[in-house]
Amino acid sequence: MKEPSKSKAAGMAAAVAKEIEGIRQKPGSGLVLVSATAKEGRRRADIEFSQAGTVIDFAEITQEQWELILDDPQLTLRPAKEERPAKDQDEPSA
Repeated sequence: MKEPSKSKAAGMAAAVAKEIEGIRQKPGSGLVLVSATAKEGRRRADIEFSQAGTVIDFAEITQEQWELILDDPQLTLRPAKEERPAKDQDEPSA
């Protein structure tokens, strides 16, 4: 089997690096559920994370905070369900 040329391998490495960088970009909106693996929870990026999970709104954190959360091996991330606003309780009932 023929080995790829050094320039082709460098090009492939650059493409992978660019793809990884895109994944690290903080989304502009949406929610993510971040859970601490430790029972006592974890504090990272000036945010307290519980083992049960803390919902984070992307609009309320910075790119730097997002990267700190991503890089922490003691935090797990999964999509959060979009919360629907509760019906205004001050409205008169019909």
